[in-house]
Amino acid sequence: MFKDWKEILQRKVEKYSNQDRTQSRKNLCKMVKNIMGGEEDSNPERLVTDDYRLLLELSKLLDIEDSLDRDWQMLADKLGFKASEIELFELNKDPTIGVLRTARQKGTQVTAEMLITIFKDLGRNDAATVVQDWQNNGCKMGSQECAGDQIDSQTSTFTIEHYKVFQKLKRLDSENVLGNDYRELGSQLDFSMVEIEHIAKKSKSKTQEILKIACRRGKLKSYEHLIKILRSMKRVDMAQEIEQLRANGCIG
Repeated sequence: MFKDWKEILQRKVEKYSNQDRTQSRKNLCKMVKNIMGGEEDSNPERLVTDDYRLLLELSKLLDIEDSLDRDWQMLADKLGFKASEIELFELNKDPTIGVLRTARQKGTQVTAEMLITIFKDLGRNDAATVVQDWQNNGCKMGSQECAGDQIDSQTSTFTIEHYKVFQKLKRLDSENVLGNDYRELGSQLDFSMVEIEHIAKKSKSKTQEILKIACRRGKLKSYEHLIKILRSMKRVDMAQEIEQLRANGCIG
């Protein structure tokens, strides 16, 4: 069979001058490849799991438990995972990413159309829109889709680095009847109740986690801002302790 193809190629090449021979041979080899098995698709559909930035955006939306169970756990159920498998994903820092990547490893082609359909069925139009925009943008994340990343990188100029600050505020981890604990702190820093409940369930140091996330989001601007929030919460004792740390030169 290969001998026959070689003869065909030779006869075709002989029709052209030596100047065109190299290019002709390439074209004919391409023709033979098409006949023998076809060329590999040069622009295959990109899978959602190929774009880590997209996975991060979906994780921000779905890792937070939803009161109607329209979160990563329902996504896992829709993708065919068993209850015992879903429980294991709870150990993952980013369960949404774990679910999608494991689905890919198990052979599921996680396409944009598949996820858009699932999210719309779940009533999660926010997640469906993220995937739809990603698809419309040529299967890559644009500036609007990554607004959360931009906030983190552009406005997170303030960070709490001294451990004594967290030690002083650890008392906020204990809920009290007045409600001026980590829950009000989170509310003052623009956390939703769903986010606060999620942090309370997953984190041992609720106040510390809220403050770190607030810094990354650019919601906590400075120690002065933190002191102002504590005073508005009627936690003057803690506000004074932070002020004392500043007076002692422990923090900026």
